[in-house]
Amino acid sequence: MYGLFFCPRVLDLAEQILGPEIRLYPNYTVRPKLPDDAKTLVLWHQDAAYTQINSPVIGAHNMSANDLRMMNVWTGIVPARPENGCMQFIPGSHQLGIVPHDNREYYLEIVKTELEPRMKDVVDVITDPGDVVLFSNLLFHCGQPNRTPAVRWSCDWRYQDALQPTLRGENGHMARSADRPNEVVRDAQHWASLRFS
Repeated sequence: MYGLFFCPRVLDLAEQILGPEIRLYPNYTVRPKLPDDAKTLVLWHQDAAYTQINSPVIGAHNMSANDLRMMNVWTGIVPARPENGCMQFIPGSHQLGIVPHDNREYYLEIVKTELEPRMKDVVDVITDPGDVVLFSNLLFHCGQPNRTPAVRWSCDWRYQDALQPTLRGENGHMARSADRPNEVVRDAQHWASLRFS
C-alpha cells in the first residue's frame, strides 16, 4: 500500500491542489465490494459528512468539515464497471457544501430532497487497474451494487493540507513537506513503524 499512498505522481497532483504541506489523512481502506451484499453497497454520500458527524474534535477548532482542504483518491484493483459496482459521481455537487444525510443501517445517505433533483447528472466512473480517480470530499458519490459473481476490490485514501487539523482524534502521517521534511514518511518500513498520534 505504501507505493499507492505515497506515489510521487499522485503527490505531485496533491501538491498542486493542496500546497507543499501534505498529510496522508488517517482514513484509508482496501475495500471488497461483495456480490449482492448490502454491507458493501455504499449509498449516495459525501465523505465530509462522515467527518462532520463522527468527529469529537470539530468544535475545538472552530471549523467544520466544509473547511477541510482535502483530496480523495480512489483506485480499482480490478476493472470497475456498472455491473460490478463502479462508483458514480454527481459533477458540481461539491460546491453545495455539506448537505443533510440520513443515518442508514450501514452507511450515511444524502437526504432525498438534495439528491433527487441532481440524479439526472449522474456519471458512471469506469476504470481499469492503474487508473486513479481524484475528487473532493464534498462531492456526491456512491458505489453501485455488484451484480457479478466476483468481488470488486478497490483502495481509497485522502490527502489533506497538513496546516489544518484533521478534525479527528488522529493526525495521520506526513506525505510531503517543505517545512518539515524530516517528518515525511521515508519508505514502507518507516510507515509500518509509525502509529497515529
